Amino acid sequence: MIKFTGDICFTDNHFDIGYGVGSKIAQGLVPFQYIHKESDDIWIGNLECVTSLISKHQDYRKTCFRIDPMLLQQQRLIDYFAVSNNHVMEHGAMAYENMCTNVSTFSKGCFGSLGNKSIVFTSKGRTIAISAFSLRKDQSNEDSLYWAFPELSAIEQEYASLKADVKVAYIHWGVEFINRPSVEQMRLAHWLIDLGYDLIVGMHPHILQGYEIYKGKYIFYSLGNFLFNMSYEPSLYSAVVVMDEISGEVSYKYIKIDENCQPRIIEDEGVPSKYRFEYLNAFVGEILNSEEYVSLARRGLKAYRKSHHFTILKNIYKYDVKILSNIVLDFIKRRLGYVD
Repeated sequence: MIKFTGDICFTDNHFDIGYGVGSKIAQGLVPFQYIHKESDDIWIGNLECVTSLISKHQDYRKTCFRIDPMLLQQQRLIDYFAVSNNHVMEHGAMAYENMCTNVSTFSKGCFGSLGNKSIVFTSKGRTIAISAFSLRKDQSNEDSLYWAFPELSAIEQEYASLKADVKVAYIHWGVEFINRPSVEQMRLAHWLIDLGYDLIVGMHPHILQGYEIYKGKYIFYSLGNFLFNMSYEPSLYSAVVVMDEISGEVSYKYIKIDENCQPRIIEDEGVPSKYRFEYLNAFVGEILNSEEYVSLARRGLKAYRKSHHFTILKNIYKYDVKILSNIVLDFIKRRLGYVD
């Protein structure tokens, strides 16, 4: 089986330096301890952090979204990592290039870079090709070294170059903390299926969105988080998409991220109804004008920030005073729209 996850962050973030996922891993946490891997499974994940000793930063930011790749040698769940998203270049071009080399030390490799847009492998006698690209603005002020904002002609060219029985598009797109895709996403997804892709899997919003079946092909707009430190309830529920490479059958399993940031597979009844596909699928295809969509997105972001700020205050005693002052300064700069 080919299994697709959502966003994976092995590191501390700006708000949890010293007690985030990266710190937990350094103290011995096994991130995917509760996920069983069958011998014939191939797992795909979105690597939303940097695995390198290199950083362009000299201040406290050098510890954010970055981890020593040696700490991930025990990671054996994810076989291939996509490295095309808005956080992979936070530590600069050299760190990104170094990361693309380092990933092969704890997995089979990565894809989504400009030099390697797709990964092609054989499983059970079938050749599988997965293309990864991002449609989200980068957090870096450098030119992207990953496949970002491709023209439709470039996607067509990449698709035509892939010699495979099954082709999948794995896309970093959409708006954070909203439970439905935009009209533009749906149009692109349909175009990709029309082009010939057999499955579309999306991520970035950090919460689940619904899926649809278009011309017999599945489109999952957002799988949510697979490994991330977020206390916001909607971000704790996600899904793994399962594709049978022989029959082409597609299914899914729900995931709950526990209090230690580790994903666990749970049964449907363990998922609140508002986070299940049965509920979320009703929003797919619903046509909202841009003003309505932006309003919903702002509402979701506001709810996330409220939860996020409460979590910071609850854990304020865990911070070093110098780091805390930097976090406050960084917060002010972000609210003013300035990120250097």
